[in-house]
Amino acid sequence: MTFAQCITGKGQDDTKHQERARLAADMWQEFADRFERQGWPRHQAEQMAGDDVRRLLRRKLQSERNTLMAQITVERRNSLVVARAGKPEEVPLRVLEGSRASGTQVDTVVGLQSALMRQFNGMMGAFLQKHARNLAGNVRNVAQLKNILRELHGEASGDETAAAMAKAVGETFERSRQLFNAAGGNIGKLDDFGLAHRHDRVRIMQAGETPEQAFQAWFDETAPRLAWDRIENFWTGKPFSADGTPPPLEVQRGFLKEIFDNIESDGWVKRDVSWGMQNGQALHRRYSESRVLHFKSADDWMAYNERFGVSDPFGSIVGHLHRMARDIAMMRVLGPSHNLGLENLINHASKRVAGDLKAEAKLKSNAKLSRAMLDHISGAANTPQNELAAKFFGGVRQVLSSAHLGSAMLVSGSDSVAMSLAAQSVGMNPANVVSRHIALMASGVSRAEAARMGYVADTLADAGNTMLRYLGEAPVADWAERLSSFVMRAQGLSFWTDMARTAFNMEFAGQLAGAKTLADLGPIGDALRARGISDADWAMFSDTALHFRTKDGARFASPSYWRRAAVDAGIKPEVAERIALTIDGYAQELTEVAVPSNSYEMRARVLGTSAPGSLPGEVLRSLATYKSYPLTFSINQWRQIQSIPTGQGRAQYVAAGLAGFTFMGAVGIQLKELAKGNEPRPMDNVNFWGAAALQGGGAGIVGDLLSSSTTRLGGGLSGYFAGPVISFGGDLGMLTFGNMADAMQGKDMNLGRDVTKFLARNAPGTTYWPTRAAMDRLVWDQMQLLLDPDAATVMQQEAKKRLKDYGNAELWPSGSLSPF
Repeated sequence: MTFAQCITGKGQDDTKHQERARLAADMWQEFADRFERQGWPRHQAEQMAGDDVRRLLRRKLQSERNTLMAQITVERRNSLVVARAGKPEEVPLRVLEGSRASGTQVDTVVGLQSALMRQFNGMMGAFLQKHARNLAGNVRNVAQLKNILRELHGEASGDETAAAMAKAVGETFERSRQLFNAAGGNIGKLDDFGLAHRHDRVRIMQAGETPEQAFQAWFDETAPRLAWDRIENFWTGKPFSADGTPPPLEVQRGFLKEIFDNIESDGWVKRDVSWGMQNGQALHRRYSESRVLHFKSADDWMAYNERFGVSDPFGSIVGHLHRMARDIAMMRVLGPSHNLGLENLINHASKRVAGDLKAEAKLKSNAKLSRAMLDHISGAANTPQNELAAKFFGGVRQVLSSAHLGSAMLVSGSDSVAMSLAAQSVGMNPANVVSRHIALMASGVSRAEAARMGYVADTLADAGNTMLRYLGEAPVADWAERLSSFVMRAQGLSFWTDMARTAFNMEFAGQLAGAKTLADLGPIGDALRARGISDADWAMFSDTALHFRTKDGARFASPSYWRRAAVDAGIKPEVAERIALTIDGYAQELTEVAVPSNSYEMRARVLGTSAPGSLPGEVLRSLATYKSYPLTFSINQWRQIQSIPTGQGRAQYVAAGLAGFTFMGAVGIQLKELAKGNEPRPMDNVNFWGAAALQGGGAGIVGDLLSSSTTRLGGGLSGYFAGPVISFGGDLGMLTFGNMADAMQGKDMNLGRDVTKFLARNAPGTTYWPTRAAMDRLVWDQMQLLLDPDAATVMQQEAKKRLKDYGNAELWPSGSLSPF
């Protein structure tokens, strides 16, 4: 009896397995035929094929078992979370993004993702500090980076520093792999893994005029560079070649054609149903499939990446780990299939609220919102409907941000107030947080100690990270990303934000270090206990021998540092991981309240599931631009207020916050006026303090409307709420069609004036605060004087209007070459 007859006969005993038996028989036939074509006798070919199919079935069974165990764990967790929830209708939202106001205190996807990203960054801190992008957006020390890449591919570079950094990166890769598998994934260990790579679909498809020609060009470039002894045949579980000799050409083409088709279809070829399971969607399969290509050497990887990749080696390292952090977080909370896990949670909540009409309606609304939130977290909501349109409008938003946000640093003082309020609300000393922030900005020694604890500046790992505060989206074009990132870095905002977040994390770690029991931590201890940290867990975490100590003897219980020390001390790795990630996840949720950056709930409420590159998607993204920070700030503060149990406590919090934010808003307004070359504004009127209150809350542009019919961006109230892209389109239309209409009607055109105003409002760097006054007076005013015969009169009128609206005159008169 042949293998095919045997397995088909077994399958007939159970109708559920007939399809699997047929597929297994087909695989056996295909493998046997292939071995025979390679020169093996038929009986040996059939024996080898049978061995391969059995190996594959065992491997698949083990993989499905791991996945099933993870799904069972999540099912039990979902049931328990809903059963304990005071308001089960809120649970779908709160497992994704935490809120202190909610009675549901559990590990969240966003909190765990942030914790993992921070810990991964900390594990390879020396690498990030040495090779992070400079002001221009270029990776530093490229020569050594190539040596690191060679070390990662198992090639000795002779550079000891590069070898040490590669070792740290490799250990971080391995930890991410183990965490992924522990959550239900299936990534095999591979020595000298090298680097993950991301294919540039557009560049690959442009390699030929037709898909067939594109495949041939891609195949010719790719196949000779591959290490076939390291590439696993998915069907057999063995390498294509034992000694590195390329397999038969038909095997190479078949293997690479499948990958090419998946790239061409943007993944849709893989989205089918086979073996009774959905294939290509679940997180637990993502990385086992994406790791298929391995190159002979680092040089081969770099050559391929330069031709068909989407990022440099630095970006590949950081991007891979940050994507792993996201997927691990989703799997730990929602299981191997995150969408199914969320639906399971919603079903549990639906069962719990059945019969309560109000709760049922609220759950229905929250379920819809949670699905949109998950799409934004997973990146599904960022899949463009039209790539060219998405890149174009995304690039416009980036360029406009570099034009409009050059003075954002001057109004960032409200972060100190938010940090103080967040610290005080959980029993931390607010003064210590602010002083730590100042110390980190002033002292390189303090920053070095923070790095040793595992707290590395976020911007080192992401050139466009701080743009999330204002745009709420990832940069889309390299040149636009560099431009906007340069403005944020050069003005000091990136450094300010990084040090603020680091300061809050350090003080949180200091607070943890001083507590012998969970009860000593007050609100923090209550939250950690609700998230599963037991007294026994805390006894391990509070062991002072496992804490970080500075040179002056100060002690910090950094979760990242503690995890490494705990494992070295003999605590089981899985226990150390659970404790460290739960505590650090909560810490990152508090940090987001203290130093706001991005809220997925806010994004989902504003954008829904609208796709970039679609008309609704781009309109909504324009509406949301520059509103991400104030909306996130507002959501955070509302949650903080709701978390306070007493009315008196809420009133005190609101009073302290209003006073602090208004004061810092007033400081920001006056600093901006000085940067523009104007006198400080009078502070003895209601309009000023109303604008200061809004400025302190991140809505400074709205504050302009209290005193004037137009904002600094032009367009008035409608222009602000329409967003900069739509407002930019309106400005461009008035500049072109408006002047054309005036000419056709015989009216005087103001083309010179309009061109100057348009450029002054939209040119990158025009609001960069150190040079803003000089740019206005020496460039834009002089251009207007040259192009507009009525420029002097217009400037005088604008000065009078400013004096009327705001009450302050000019320190550097408009049109003058000197302020003196």
